[in-house]
Amino acid sequence: MIEKNNEAKPEPIEERLIRWDNKEFYADITAIPMVFNGEPVMQILIKDITDRKMIESELENLAIYDSLTGLRNRRSFHDLLELSIETANKKVEQFALLYMDLDKFKEVNDTLGHEIGDDLKQFSNRLINNVRGNSVIGRIGGDEFLILLKDIKHSQNVAKIARRLYKALQQPYQIKGHYIKTTASIGISIYPKDGTRGETLIKFADQALYSAKETRNQLKFFSLNKKSQHFQI
Repeated sequence: MIEKNNEAKPEPIEERLIRWDNKEFYADITAIPMVFNGEPVMQILIKDITDRKMIESELENLAIYDSLTGLRNRRSFHDLLELSIETANKKVEQFALLYMDLDKFKEVNDTLGHEIGDDLKQFSNRLINNVRGNSVIGRIGGDEFLILLKDIKHSQNVAKIARRLYKALQQPYQIKGHYIKTTASIGISIYPKDGTRGETLIKFADQALYSAKETRNQLKFFSLNKKSQHFQI
């Protein structure tokens, strides 16, 4: 730092430091060359920027994660989907995209009002606890969720995971004295069979979801044929 600032205008660097009471804090550290009693010396200025770093961290989280559920938001999920397409293409892998919609969510919302955030949080926790570690879950709108299942072998594996998700969601839970029972419909598209672009995969999973919602409690794979592959959950 001293060598750098001897050659150019002093610029602060950020470091995590430990105070005398063993508490960590973030600091801007600037080394300023000066002359004292005819001798060259270096003045070190340390500024505590912990509060600023905390605000920056919160803003970064808001840009990536949904504030109600802690899942990825629409934009960051789309970005990650495109990255997953690049990776799967290089490794010659396939993955599944699940488009999930909570049935009768409006009725629950009307009942709970502003407490709906608690409902969505419990719902998202059940999703997290019942998918594989390398899967990605995103909330893209009120009661709509996308789940990316990486490196899947065939549709039966995807159907098995979707059934497990449904059974976990079906268990009732309590919020502010209300007992809530959630059901879901699921539409599924497969990369690269159904498309090689993120927008296409989402569109086809959405179409499969729309078909599944006609009978509720179903998961349905997208197919260009009228006799699309579907499974009763």
